[in-house]
Amino acid sequence: MVSGSDDQTMEEFTLHKGIAMHRSATIQQMCLMNPDAKEFKRPEWRASAFNMFMQWAYQGRFYIAFPEGPDHYDPLLKVYLLGKDLQATGLMTCTIQEMCRYSDKRRTLFSNAQIKQIYACSPPAGALRRLVVDQYVFNGDATQIDSNTEASVPKQFLGDLTRRALGKEKIKDDPCTRPENYIAKGLDLLEVQTNDANPQPRVASVNSSATTLSTLLAGSSRANPPSCTNDPRSLPSGGARPGAQDLPFSVGSDEESDA
Repeated sequence: MVSGSDDQTMEEFTLHKGIAMHRSATIQQMCLMNPDAKEFKRPEWRASAFNMFMQWAYQGRFYIAFPEGPDHYDPLLKVYLLGKDLQATGLMTCTIQEMCRYSDKRRTLFSNAQIKQIYACSPPAGALRRLVVDQYVFNGDATQIDSNTEASVPKQFLGDLTRRALGKEKIKDDPCTRPENYIAKGLDLLEVQTNDANPQPRVASVNSSATTLSTLLAGSSRANPPSCTNDPRSLPSGGARPGAQDLPFSVGSDEESDA
């Protein structure tokens, strides 16, 4: 444990710099903008989610225990949001695949609160939005939603449900058995402004670095592996091997977020 600003409790992780830069465009930008930095502190990133990023960075996937009860998807949503902050579409895709695995195992839908969170953080036509909509359409008549649900979910979600349910292309199989249909790409890195009546996606930025829309849409196979199934033995060209330069990261403790 280390102490952050205002005595915030933080936890320290150490990665190989080359691997961290290879897996995350955000970390790559941070290192390029601060080449002499000995440590990075990101109190807004949480330790439990960052631990999943480390597992994925070295092994190509991560393991997370599926909790019982109403908060079933919450730990995975935290990892997904971290993947977006890290500009790591591979981690985002891996998280979506874990969501599919959880749904297939527990046979449970996203809650209204989780749908609101997903629509606040993902752009139209994004992979995670499509999964939520397809999941609801497959599991029932999406045109018959009770008034309580209608009042507690985004109107964009209701519109997406209606269009998908009445569309020509029908969903024949459980979407969660076809995770390959929900691959995160550059589009999914766009942030959504939710203050407007009609939210518009905007480009995420990292400490005022020049991140362009064309860069995000083109993607970066070097910084963002295409999916969580990439060979974990694959390392950046000329890059990190065990014993290469260490990169300490201090992130917020989960105890602080739960307080």
